[in-house]
Amino acid sequence: MPYKHLQLTTIKIPVKRGSKPSIVKRHFENEKVAETFASSAWGKKLEVRNKRAALSDYDRFKVMVLRKKRSSLLNKEFKSLKKAEA
Repeated sequence: MPYKHLQLTTIKIPVKRGSKPSIVKRHFENEKVAETFASSAWGKKLEVRNKRAALSDYDRFKVMVLRKKRSSLLNKEFKSLKKAEA
């Protein structure tokens, strides 16, 4: 893996320099690094990005329709609040 692709996180595993891959893998699994990353904000953002990238055309259309409905409801509520305020 190129160094340019690496990103530092606060998740650590207790391995020494020059450890064998089997030892690194064991510590990786014992410290539950993958689960910890998946529960972090960064991991959740990546999961959402991958989920959206896997959508079909029809799924994207359904998302668009739902966003329009939500926006319409919000605008109606804002208008009613403005009227009540004035």
